[in-house]
Amino acid sequence: MRIDKIKVKNAFNSSVETYAANNSLQNKTGTNLINFIKNYKDNFTNILDIGCGVGNITNLLSKEIINTSILGIDISSNSIARAQSKYNIKFLVNDFDNIKTKTDLIFSNLSLHWSPNLKSTLENMKGSLKKGGMLGFTIPVKNTFHELNDFCNIHKFYESRDLEEMLFQAGYRNVYSKNSSITIKFNTFKDALMSLKNTGTNYTPKTSKGLSLKLKSLLKSNKPIDLTYNISYFLVEV
Repeated sequence: MRIDKIKVKNAFNSSVETYAANNSLQNKTGTNLINFIKNYKDNFTNILDIGCGVGNITNLLSKEIINTSILGIDISSNSIARAQSKYNIKFLVNDFDNIKTKTDLIFSNLSLHWSPNLKSTLENMKGSLKKGGMLGFTIPVKNTFHELNDFCNIHKFYESRDLEEMLFQAGYRNVYSKNSSITIKFNTFKDALMSLKNTGTNYTPKTSKGLSLKLKSLLKSNKPIDLTYNISYFLVEV
Protein backbone atom coordinates (compact mmCIF):
# COMPACT_ATOMS: atom_id res chain seq x y z
CA MET A 1 0.00 0.00 0.00
CA ARG A 2 1.72 3.18 -1.23
CA ILE A 3 1.86 6.11 1.16
CA ASP A 4 0.27 9.32 -0.10
CA LYS A 5 1.89 12.31 1.65
CA ILE A 6 -1.01 14.60 0.85
CA LYS A 7 -3.45 12.24 2.56
CA VAL A 8 -1.08 11.90 5.51
CA LYS A 9 -0.84 15.70 5.80
CA ASN A 10 -4.63 16.10 5.57
CA ALA A 11 -5.18 13.45 8.24
CA PHE A 12 -2.88 15.19 10.70
CA ASN A 13 -4.29 18.61 9.84
CA SER A 14 -7.78 17.36 10.67
CA SER A 15 -6.76 15.78 13.99
CA VAL A 16 -5.19 18.82 15.70
CA GLU A 17 -8.21 19.49 17.92
CA THR A 18 -8.42 15.89 19.14
CA TYR A 19 -4.74 14.95 19.20
CA ALA A 20 -3.91 16.08 22.74
CA ALA A 21 -6.57 13.87 24.31
CA ASN A 22 -5.44 10.78 22.42
CA ASN A 23 -1.63 10.96 22.24
CA SER A 24 -0.59 8.96 25.31
CA LEU A 25 1.35 6.53 23.13
CA GLN A 26 3.26 9.33 21.38
CA ASN A 27 4.08 10.93 24.73
CA LYS A 28 5.35 7.65 26.16
CA THR A 29 7.55 6.70 23.20
CA GLY A 30 8.85 10.26 22.86
CA THR A 31 9.83 10.40 26.54
CA ASN A 32 11.44 6.96 26.27
CA LEU A 33 13.40 8.07 23.21
CA ILE A 34 14.75 11.14 24.99
CA ASN A 35 15.95 8.96 27.87
CA PHE A 36 17.40 6.42 25.43
CA ILE A 37 19.46 9.15 23.75
CA LYS A 38 20.58 10.68 27.06
CA ASN A 39 22.02 7.31 28.11
CA TYR A 40 24.60 7.78 25.35
CA LYS A 41 24.90 11.56 25.04
CA ASP A 42 23.16 14.52 26.64
CA ASN A 43 24.81 17.56 25.07
CA PHE A 44 24.03 18.78 21.56
CA THR A 45 24.47 22.22 19.99
CA ASN A 46 21.58 21.84 17.56
CA ILE A 47 18.60 19.47 17.48
CA LEU A 48 16.11 18.96 14.65
CA ASP A 49 12.81 17.33 15.64
CA ILE A 50 11.28 15.77 12.53
CA GLY A 51 7.53 15.12 12.61
CA CYS A 52 7.17 17.22 15.75
CA GLY A 53 3.37 17.41 15.57
CA VAL A 54 1.90 19.88 18.06
CA GLY A 55 5.28 20.29 19.78
CA ASN A 56 4.76 18.73 23.21
CA ILE A 57 7.68 16.30 22.88
CA THR A 58 9.82 19.05 21.29
CA ASN A 59 9.12 21.12 24.40
CA LEU A 60 10.10 18.23 26.67
CA LEU A 61 13.26 17.75 24.62
CA SER A 62 14.19 21.40 25.20
CA LYS A 63 13.89 20.86 28.96
CA GLU A 64 15.72 17.54 29.10
CA ILE A 65 18.63 18.56 26.85
CA ILE A 66 19.44 22.13 27.85
CA ASN A 67 21.62 24.81 26.24
CA THR A 68 20.74 23.67 22.76
CA SER A 69 19.04 25.24 19.74
CA ILE A 70 15.95 23.25 18.70
CA LEU A 71 13.93 23.37 15.48
CA GLY A 72 10.72 21.38 15.07
CA ILE A 73 9.32 20.58 11.63
CA ASP A 74 6.15 18.85 10.50
CA ILE A 75 4.24 18.39 7.26
CA SER A 76 1.01 19.48 8.98
CA SER A 77 0.53 23.27 8.94
CA ASN A 78 -2.23 23.05 11.56
CA SER A 79 0.04 21.13 13.93
CA ILE A 80 2.83 23.67 13.47
CA ALA A 81 0.43 26.56 14.09
CA ARG A 82 -0.65 24.91 17.34
CA ALA A 83 2.97 24.33 18.40
CA GLN A 84 3.91 27.94 17.62
CA SER A 85 1.02 29.21 19.73
CA LYS A 86 2.04 27.16 22.80
CA TYR A 87 5.84 27.02 22.97
CA ASN A 88 8.73 29.47 22.71
CA ILE A 89 10.54 27.21 20.24
CA LYS A 90 11.13 27.61 16.50
CA PHE A 91 8.74 25.52 14.40
CA LEU A 92 8.44 25.31 10.61
CA VAL A 93 6.18 23.55 8.13
CA ASN A 94 8.51 21.23 6.25
CA ASP A 95 8.82 17.73 4.80
CA PHE A 96 11.40 15.35 6.28
CA ASP A 97 12.64 14.69 2.72
CA ASN A 98 13.37 18.39 2.22
CA ILE A 99 15.76 19.26 5.05
CA LYS A 100 18.06 22.19 4.29
CA THR A 101 19.99 22.50 7.54
CA LYS A 102 22.93 20.87 9.33
CA THR A 103 22.42 19.62 12.87
CA ASP A 104 24.02 17.56 15.65
CA LEU A 105 20.96 15.44 16.43
CA ILE A 106 17.94 14.48 14.36
CA PHE A 107 15.11 13.36 16.63
CA SER A 108 12.00 11.68 15.25
CA ASN A 109 9.19 10.12 17.26
CA LEU A 110 6.73 7.87 15.39
CA SER A 111 6.94 9.68 12.07
CA LEU A 112 9.42 7.94 9.76
CA HIS A 113 7.02 5.09 8.94
CA TRP A 114 5.08 7.68 6.92
CA SER A 115 7.97 7.99 4.45
CA PRO A 116 7.11 6.64 0.96
CA ASN A 117 10.78 5.65 0.57
CA LEU A 118 12.41 5.18 3.96
CA LYS A 119 15.81 4.20 2.55
CA SER A 120 15.99 7.48 0.64
CA THR A 121 14.76 9.44 3.67
CA LEU A 122 17.47 7.94 5.89
CA GLU A 123 20.12 8.78 3.30
CA ASN A 124 18.86 12.37 3.06
CA MET A 125 18.87 12.78 6.84
CA LYS A 126 22.43 11.48 7.03
CA GLY A 127 23.42 14.35 4.73
CA SER A 128 21.89 16.81 7.22
CA LEU A 129 23.95 15.57 10.16
CA LYS A 130 27.25 17.16 11.10
CA LYS A 131 30.28 14.92 11.46
CA GLY A 132 29.78 12.86 14.61
CA GLY A 133 26.07 13.69 14.59
CA MET A 134 23.34 11.29 15.69
CA LEU A 135 19.91 10.17 14.54
CA GLY A 136 17.49 8.95 17.18
CA PHE A 137 14.03 7.71 16.26
CA THR A 138 11.12 5.50 17.21
CA ILE A 139 9.16 3.54 14.63
CA PRO A 140 6.35 0.96 14.73
CA VAL A 141 7.55 -2.41 13.43
CA LYS A 142 6.06 -5.69 12.21
CA ASN A 143 3.03 -7.05 14.08
CA THR A 144 1.89 -3.61 15.17
CA PHE A 145 -1.94 -3.65 15.03
CA HIS A 146 -1.87 -7.39 14.44
CA GLU A 147 -5.37 -7.48 15.95
CA LEU A 148 -6.66 -5.69 12.82
CA ASN A 149 -5.04 -7.90 10.18
CA ASP A 150 -8.24 -9.72 9.30
CA PHE A 151 -10.36 -6.59 9.00
CA CYS A 152 -8.38 -3.66 7.61
CA ASN A 153 -5.62 -2.71 5.22
CA ILE A 154 -3.10 -1.58 7.81
CA HIS A 155 0.27 0.04 7.31
CA LYS A 156 3.01 -2.29 6.09
CA PHE A 157 5.54 -2.13 8.91
CA TYR A 158 9.22 -3.07 8.60
CA GLU A 159 10.96 -5.69 10.71
CA SER A 160 13.59 -4.34 13.13
CA ARG A 161 16.42 -6.27 11.49
CA ASP A 162 15.49 -4.84 8.08
CA LEU A 163 15.65 -1.32 9.51
CA GLU A 164 19.06 -2.02 11.02
CA GLU A 165 20.36 -3.26 7.66
CA MET A 166 18.89 -0.20 5.96
CA LEU A 167 20.73 2.08 8.39
CA PHE A 168 24.06 0.38 7.70
CA GLN A 169 23.45 0.58 3.95
CA ALA A 170 22.73 4.31 4.28
CA GLY A 171 26.16 4.78 5.89
CA TYR A 172 25.29 5.07 9.57
CA ARG A 173 27.46 3.38 12.20
CA ASN A 174 27.26 2.29 15.83
CA VAL A 175 23.61 1.26 15.72
CA TYR A 176 22.05 1.11 19.18
CA SER A 177 18.54 -0.30 19.33
CA LYS A 178 15.87 -1.74 21.59
CA ASN A 179 12.29 -2.95 21.19
CA SER A 180 9.19 -2.67 23.30
CA SER A 181 5.55 -3.67 23.05
CA ILE A 182 2.76 -1.38 24.22
CA THR A 183 -0.85 -2.58 24.39
CA ILE A 184 -3.74 -0.14 24.68
CA LYS A 185 -7.17 -1.38 25.70
CA PHE A 186 -10.35 0.03 24.17
CA ASN A 187 -13.96 -0.50 25.18
CA THR A 188 -15.02 -1.28 21.60
CA PHE A 189 -13.54 -1.67 18.12
CA LYS A 190 -15.17 1.61 17.12
CA ASP A 191 -13.41 3.37 20.01
CA ALA A 192 -10.09 1.96 18.81
CA LEU A 193 -10.61 3.24 15.27
CA MET A 194 -11.74 6.63 16.55
CA SER A 195 -8.59 6.92 18.64
CA LEU A 196 -6.46 6.24 15.56
CA LYS A 197 -8.37 8.86 13.60
CA ASN A 198 -8.04 11.40 16.42
CA THR A 199 -4.25 11.14 16.28
CA GLY A 200 -4.12 11.39 12.48
CA THR A 201 -3.64 7.67 11.78
CA ASN A 202 -5.46 6.41 8.71
CA TYR A 203 -6.82 2.96 8.02
CA THR A 204 -8.45 1.52 4.89
CA PRO A 205 -10.94 -1.37 5.03
CA LYS A 206 -10.23 -4.30 2.75
CA THR A 207 -12.46 -4.51 -0.32
CA SER A 208 -13.28 -8.22 -0.08
CA LYS A 209 -17.03 -8.60 0.45
CA GLY A 210 -16.62 -11.20 3.19
CA LEU A 211 -14.13 -9.11 5.08
CA SER A 212 -16.26 -5.98 4.66
CA LEU A 213 -19.20 -7.78 6.26
CA LYS A 214 -16.91 -9.00 9.04
CA LEU A 215 -15.67 -5.45 9.61
CA LYS A 216 -19.22 -4.10 9.72
CA SER A 217 -20.12 -6.74 12.30
CA LEU A 218 -17.12 -5.83 14.42
CA LEU A 219 -17.98 -2.13 14.25
CA LYS A 220 -21.40 -2.95 15.74
CA SER A 221 -19.87 -5.06 18.50
CA ASN A 222 -19.65 -3.82 22.08
CA LYS A 223 -16.81 -6.19 22.94
CA PRO A 224 -13.49 -4.71 24.18
CA ILE A 225 -10.42 -4.89 21.97
CA ASP A 226 -6.68 -4.40 22.43
CA LEU A 227 -4.34 -2.66 19.98
CA THR A 228 -0.67 -3.61 20.21
CA TYR A 229 2.17 -1.34 19.13
CA ASN A 230 5.57 -2.96 18.59
CA ILE A 231 8.04 -0.11 18.78
CA SER A 232 11.72 -0.06 17.84
CA TYR A 233 14.05 2.61 19.24
CA PHE A 234 17.16 3.43 17.21
CA LEU A 235 20.16 5.65 17.88
CA VAL A 236 22.88 5.81 15.21
CA GLU A 237 25.96 7.92 14.44
CA VAL A 238 27.59 9.28 11.31
